[in-house]
Amino acid sequence: MGKMTRIALGATAAAGMAAGMAAAGIAAAGIAAAGIAAAATVSAPYGNQQAITYARSVARAYTHASGLSYTQSGFMALRSAAGTTSFFDLESGVGSVPKGWAAADESATIGLSGGRVSWVRDDLTPIHCDSGCQGVPVELLVTRKGGYWRFDQSGSAACFNTLDGASPFTVGAAWFSVTGGYGALGHRGRSTLARFSFPWSRGRTATETDTISSRTRLLTARRITVAGAAGAPAVTVSAAFTTLARRPAEPSVPLCS
Repeated sequence: MGKMTRIALGATAAAGMAAGMAAAGIAAAGIAAAGIAAAATVSAPYGNQQAITYARSVARAYTHASGLSYTQSGFMALRSAAGTTSFFDLESGVGSVPKGWAAADESATIGLSGGRVSWVRDDLTPIHCDSGCQGVPVELLVTRKGGYWRFDQSGSAACFNTLDGASPFTVGAAWFSVTGGYGALGHRGRSTLARFSFPWSRGRTATETDTISSRTRLLTARRITVAGAAGAPAVTVSAAFTTLARRPAEPSVPLCS
């Protein structure tokens, strides 16, 4: 089956993504809330105090959640191949897809305990892959014991390989933390809109809008936008979240010999 030879997770998601929206990510519950791109320093929140207080109530609500699932697009790019030499590469938050790569949609499940990440399964599916692109679906699994991967395709081996590189998720990290610069809260129907900004790569600023159920104080959607700059394309990340009614079972990890 080979092994994962490279995993390049760009340090593009700054404090906000790593903390909140705010998929894990991680700010609220961001993509990096689960640890993705946790290279940025998480700073104390600032700005609208009402919005900060509300975000902290969201973080408390997640301490009672046992798990969540999300779908996400616009954050990951994937290059992978299965064969004599099997590998996959990941890039995060780059905005444009390098030649020979494919944008990857994500479908993830996260187990939570006391508001912290217990384990993560993230299925990456390449999309918009042209004839010059190498793209095989990949499943990532990160538990307390380590990080693992396998090709996620019909007829592929059921066993996992050990991640040979940086893990895109951090077990034990808070799923929803509060950081960044907050603006005034908004409202749409039965949802509260929390808007904040945080640093991005190349001196840019990301703007994030979290859609939160006003009843449960739990996240339902997220949108992050980053303007383009010289040599750095614009970035748009969209995600939808579902809080699970029952604790999800942590997947078993049969290792390949």
